[in-house]
Amino acid sequence: MHADARLLIRSRGDPAETAAALTARPTVYGCQVTTGEQDLVVRVRVRDDTASAAEADHIGDLDTVEAVRVFRVVSTVLDLPTPAVLPAPPRLDAIDWRLLELPQHDGRVAFSRLSSLIGLSTAATRARVVGLRKAGVVQVVAVADPARIGLAAAAGFALTTAGGANRVAAAAAQMPEVRAVAGGWGPWDIIGEVAAATPTLLAARLAQICALPGVTAHTTWSIPHPAAAPAPIDVRPGRPTLATVLDELQQADQGTRRAQQG
Repeated sequence: MHADARLLIRSRGDPAETAAALTARPTVYGCQVTTGEQDLVVRVRVRDDTASAAEADHIGDLDTVEAVRVFRVVSTVLDLPTPAVLPAPPRLDAIDWRLLELPQHDGRVAFSRLSSLIGLSTAATRARVVGLRKAGVVQVVAVADPARIGLAAAAGFALTTAGGANRVAAAAAQMPEVRAVAGGWGPWDIIGEVAAATPTLLAARLAQICALPGVTAHTTWSIPHPAAAPAPIDVRPGRPTLATVLDELQQADQGTRRAQQG
């Protein structure tokens, strides 16, 4: 089980510096520098709502952060595809972990090269990788850069509805230029992203989204570029677990508060 959230952050000083600090955190798996009411939209994934609140508090206490608003994702209507039901995770040995680590440095590494690095034959290495793919541990996908495929203008939107948020989210997700929609609770009922070939087309699509039946209030922001795309997980031997990292962060926060109170 995990908790996803979007943190909408107003920065002190240069937003790029704040983005660099945030993207180094293990709980952050995406960050966009924006223009609008906030400077950054940050994707955070933690183990539960308590950890989510602690992470938001920690980020809000950073010297480079002026304000944080939290949108807790409850349902993802449109985003990167994930299986509806996750099977039981397979048992991974040391060789499997090496096969997960090495291609993150070079996604086109040859099986012959992999086999020499892990000490198996080329055929055995290929069989291992195929097994990991069939088990759903890894995927081979093409990640499109919107700017390179004619979608040069991008923006985020947040909507408040008079009930029927799921219907509004579904309607927004059907629009061809919309690339992410999520429903949840926080300052708004729905948050999403849209991209288009030109600023004029982007503005027209945003106007259609904000005029959907049931929308009572909205806010939008432009996305000049992502500060960080969703990052690969750390699969190196001895890597800290997310729970360990969050516990350490929480202990550090508590120590800071005790020092300030003292």
